[in-house]
Amino acid sequence: MDRPASVDDARVVDDDAPPWGDLCDPVTVADRAEVAAQGDWRALLTPEWNAAMDALAAGDPAAVEPAIVFLEVDPYSSATGYDKERLYGHLSHVELTSAQAERLRAFVLRRCREKRYRHELRKLRVLARAVATPAFLDALRAIPRSTDARDAATEEAFIASVSDAVRARSSASRPGAPGTALPR
Repeated sequence: MDRPASVDDARVVDDDAPPWGDLCDPVTVADRAEVAAQGDWRALLTPEWNAAMDALAAGDPAAVEPAIVFLEVDPYSSATGYDKERLYGHLSHVELTSAQAERLRAFVLRRCREKRYRHELRKLRVLARAVATPAFLDALRAIPRSTDARDAATEEAFIASVSDAVRARSSASRPGAPGTALPR
């Protein structure tokens, strides 16, 4: 006797769905990251991941979610640091929803509080400037500085750069500011 079709058997396949759909699931990414951390980096940096990275580089807003999930999961294995640095630049050039920008601000703040990955601060600055708000700048300023003079100077330069972005954004939003049309 034939069994009735279950919900799983009746799944609809969306031909227009991006090929990286499961990369939007933090559990899937975390599971793959765990395998990658044990030496099989290919578990994480798959053809689907490469397709998502290419789409993000081309400005595809559908590729923003897997990129943010990747940063939030923060996998650590061979080549992931390079991918994170590329993501910082790509995400700074795509249009973000307010929820996505807020998640990225939370990521940047977490990264700055960790006091590790110092080499990433220069690349992270690009992303921080793109999502900067006055409240975000205040939160950055509240993070204690490193005791190492060179790291503290790098952190101060990071904050100054974000401050410049906030100032530029607020002056550009005023009528008559450079780069804006004057009201008639």
